[in-house]
Amino acid sequence: MAIEMRSQRGQIGRSWMAREFGRRMEMLLGSRGKAIGKRLARAGTVQWVDVRPGSVTASMDDPQFGIVEPRLDLHVFTGGDRDLVERMIAQDPSFVLTLLDGTYGADRESELLRHDLGLLPSSHTDITWDCACPAGMSVCPHVYALVYVLMEHLDDAPGDMLLMRGIDLEDLRGPGGDGDAVPGDSGGAEPAPSSGSDSAAGAEDGAERATEAASIDPQADEEPAGQAQAQAQDQDQRKRFNPALVDASVLSEMVGDQVQGVFARFYATGTTGAEGAPVGHRKSRPGSRGG
Repeated sequence: MAIEMRSQRGQIGRSWMAREFGRRMEMLLGSRGKAIGKRLARAGTVQWVDVRPGSVTASMDDPQFGIVEPRLDLHVFTGGDRDLVERMIAQDPSFVLTLLDGTYGADRESELLRHDLGLLPSSHTDITWDCACPAGMSVCPHVYALVYVLMEHLDDAPGDMLLMRGIDLEDLRGPGGDGDAVPGDSGGAEPAPSSGSDSAAGAEDGAERATEAASIDPQADEEPAGQAQAQAQDQDQRKRFNPALVDASVLSEMVGDQVQGVFARFYATGTTGAEGAPVGHRKSRPGSRGG
């Protein structure tokens, strides 16, 4: 069986991300092969789509050329670009949520553009394409067919846009690192450390208070450390989003069981995905449109 597209006429793609991806690809690919590629996609010639870090491949059963495999290769985020995106994700859980629930829009893309990045391809340096068919065209209809099927795939699995940029959400750990600020962002600044003399004076005052309390209550010498630890934990929890403290039933009701599950796995420290689930690529098999 083939992948059946929802759109048989008119606009392809429901989300902003899917439509904008298609619009940009049409600008980069040009008009040649566009109409035939759209007909091939809607005719069900695409058998499956394989999404991996940095690439997307499809298998098509073309009536003229037989089995062909068009491919898109995207520039992946590496080095400082990858670090910046990962910090943005760790510091703003809503960024992940918009990717998972399909509401990623122009405002989110603008946040990346402020750092000279973009999730969607914008130039020929962002994406290349290839197909081994004998059509003899720089952009054959099969590449276009892959683009149109991929647009609907992004409606169903929007997180795969980030995977195509080389970042798998399930490979990332929750926010627990050093909390480095994103360049250009001023929020979350910590107060400057106090001078050595101030720290020494504070330590002496604290020691005197602890001695006085211990003379009244034998257990008082254990309380300051416990109180300080509790206060530190409370402040840490206020600064960080911890899905373990969220009622799973409420989150599921808001975003659905599947999104809630992926969201929880993403923020579970030390977890890289569901046990036994493949990590690192998504494959839409015959009869499916999802990731």
